[in-house]
Amino acid sequence: MAKLPDLPLETLLDIIDWFLQSWGHPYDRYLQLNSLSLVCRYFHDITAPIIFRKYRLQLRESPRKLGAPDPTCFLTGTSLLTWNQVGVGARLAHLWKNAVFVRELRIVDWGQSLGKVCLGVEPGPAPFDPALLLDTLDALSDVTSVVFEATKQFHRSTHFPVELWHWLSRVNPANVTFDGSFAFPSALGPLPSIRSMSLRASCEAARVVEAVRPALLEISVEATNQKDHCFKDTSRPYPSLKQLDIRLRHYSDWILCSYFDFTAYPVDARLAIHVKVPDTETCIEASDAWAATEEHLKWVFIDDFEKLNVRRDDGSDTFVISRPPSGRVAVLAALPDHPCDRQLLNGQIDGAFWNSLDALFAKVYTQTFAALAA
Repeated sequence: MAKLPDLPLETLLDIIDWFLQSWGHPYDRYLQLNSLSLVCRYFHDITAPIIFRKYRLQLRESPRKLGAPDPTCFLTGTSLLTWNQVGVGARLAHLWKNAVFVRELRIVDWGQSLGKVCLGVEPGPAPFDPALLLDTLDALSDVTSVVFEATKQFHRSTHFPVELWHWLSRVNPANVTFDGSFAFPSALGPLPSIRSMSLRASCEAARVVEAVRPALLEISVEATNQKDHCFKDTSRPYPSLKQLDIRLRHYSDWILCSYFDFTAYPVDARLAIHVKVPDTETCIEASDAWAATEEHLKWVFIDDFEKLNVRRDDGSDTFVISRPPSGRVAVLAALPDHPCDRQLLNGQIDGAFWNSLDALFAKVYTQTFAALAA
């Protein structure tokens, strides 16, 4: 009788793919795939390219939320909050062993010096030879995407070694993301292979954009204290730009007049601003709320706001403002113009609805306090 390993490789991969799809959460899929790789050497060889395609190299992690256990090394069991030479060496050896399978790499270090020393909870710097990290990274010959993750506090920047910048020029990835606050080397050479780049708006990020000039650029604007020159320097247009996505993490009336300007960008570039609204009721859904928000946005844009596309996905806390392609008419979609556009299952959201809701809450409070006093 034929055994499972006797099946053709294509059939076996189809079975594995079907099996993984039955697990909803990606982490559950990873656990099942990892268990399958331990069955025999043959199963390990055919699952390794899937397991290690996306690799997270953990140098130091961030502390977990209150009450959650601290992260530990999956190889040595040592803490990932501090610099541990044995743990880091074990993880680098594991990456080197599986380097041939890695296509998407994420390097995580929440210390103040990426790949070197850790400050903070440690009493002092721990010695580390950067060559150990670079020798391992040089084994990654087919990486297409690299993410550098570090602290996201604006008053603490993670030092980005010049050696890592030179490594990027050697490995030639197509996509790179700087997910954190970084202090980059003074001299930044070109990275011609980079097509897509994502980073956070800052004066340091502006230097990176000027050096790389990717065709696809994504900029995150995190805090209101950098709403002026840092963002404008980071988002300065250049001829090779084909697509710009700006992610504004917190919409409010702090945005200055003429803050956004699509008119300066190449005509064929795709431009979009993804605006997250913490309080959708106040800014979008309540009576006349969107009218006030729209009036503010007209002052925020140098462009004629009536000629921009505005879209909000149903139930989302984010609306998207984009420039329509040349020759296309702007569309205002899924945003209310007046109160009667907002419906519940059993009627309109109007003044009577809010009055009845207030009366209901008052009744609940009265009965609750009466029961507690009895």
